[in-house]
Amino acid sequence: MALTDAWQARRIWKRVWFSDLVASSVRRNLRMASGLILFTYIGAHLTNHALGLISLDTAERGMEIAVEVWYSVPGTLLLYGAAATHFILALWAIYERRTFRLPPLELLRIALGFTLPIILIGHAANTRLAYEMFGLPSDYTRVVANLWAADQQGLQLGLLAPGWLHGCLGLNFAFKRRPLFRQLRFVLFAIALLLPVFSALGFIAMGRELSTNPVAAAAAQEYLGPAHAEERMAIARWRDTLLVGYFTVIGATFGEICSNAAASDWSLSRIPDGPCACRAVGACWRQAAPSTCRMPRCAAAGRAARPAACA
Repeated sequence: MALTDAWQARRIWKRVWFSDLVASSVRRNLRMASGLILFTYIGAHLTNHALGLISLDTAERGMEIAVEVWYSVPGTLLLYGAAATHFILALWAIYERRTFRLPPLELLRIALGFTLPIILIGHAANTRLAYEMFGLPSDYTRVVANLWAADQQGLQLGLLAPGWLHGCLGLNFAFKRRPLFRQLRFVLFAIALLLPVFSALGFIAMGRELSTNPVAAAAAQEYLGPAHAEERMAIARWRDTLLVGYFTVIGATFGEICSNAAASDWSLSRIPDGPCACRAVGACWRQAAPSTCRMPRCAAAGRAARPAACA
């Protein structure tokens, strides 16, 4: 009887381990795919800013193409679907992480990833939301002129830096051992370094050109005046609501992590790919994971890693 129970427990553990492995692989691939979509969007945005070094008209033509792509129904679903997927899976990965004793660059990547939405929410409210609610164009003439008139050009210059650096670090961690990536690493490093520089220079060039354009300057002053105060307040309310929701989700997630760690000592034995085997099958690890256990951290933790019902 005992041998039968042990054999069944081993089969259950193998099935759970395999399903956890597949689920982890699917989540990792989804996180990579959604991250690549967002990285493409940010890279295209930086490239469009850099076109300002040629002329404002060139940058405007590039922006018209971007608006046609990303403001369309498929583009909207792809972009915001990727953003939601990447955010949810990032929270999931953080929740399953056993420890935050990570290399400094990995910690920087995680911090930049959670900082990016704070900045992008304000930008999206002033561009996409303003377009959807009040029909305000998302062209450079309006957006850059308003930022320049409001003396907020510094915020715009640093807007995409966290997302770009987060993406570059993520791609480096994911592909740094691939032969092709290693061969092209100096070229890729040059692109990662120079594209944000050219983007900033292009934005400054457009701002200076628009600041000397009396028509654009007058339109910016009119928008920032009392006539459009109600529109600006409505956009600000939406922005603040989205920020509160974002901080609520982040706070609830990290609060749950701290609560679980404080409530149960053995739960600290969680490993990156999922819970330890004994919790997954609800049985003693000596039955579910014998000497061939693939989760040595669970076995090495001894009694501290066992559920209360495990004798």
